[in-house]
Parts: sequence; structure tokens; C-alpha cells
Amino acid sequence: MPDKFSNSDKLAKEFLEFSKQFTSEIELFKVLKSRTYKIGEANVLVRASSERNRRYFFGINYLTIEEIANLNNPFIAFICGSIDKTLILPANVLFR
Repeated sequence: MPDKFSNSDKLAKEFLEFSKQFTSEIELFKVLKSRTYKIGEANVLVRASSERNRRYFFGINYLTIEEIANLNNPFIAFICGSIDKTLILPANVLFR
């Protein structure tokens, strides 16, 4: 039976499990079809890319960016193949 979860889904789940070490306040916050969560006091868009030749692709459409920009304290987490290689940026840095 094939696995119904993609590598990106698995990475995002690992990231959320890791986040539980810092706060128990984690809830899905639907922004279109994105993986956006309220983690503690932050709203975090989680983007995950599995490793392929050390190149990562993170597609984010402009509608998602507009929605994230309207949230309080927004961040974007870019998971690069494993949660050990995660870059978390304040969304305002990306917007600039």
C-alpha cells in the first residue's frame, strides 16, 4: 500500500513535533491551502522541501503571501530536507 504522505508532509509534521518542545500551543490556522500554524505567539507558514541534489524548491503563490502579511507576528519556516536544516524568517524580511 503506497504511503499517502509526501516527504514534505512528513518534514512538516516533524517540525511541528519539534516545536512542541517549546510550546504546547500549536494549532492549524488555515490560510488557503497552506500549512500555516499558530505556534505560541507566532503565525508560521511551514514550507518543506525534500533533498534532491542539494536543491530545494519552495513554491509560494502571491495569494498566500498576501494572507500571511495580514496575520499578526508572521514567520515563514523553510525546511531544507530535514528539520536540522530549517531557516525561520520573519515574514517581513521576505516581503521586502
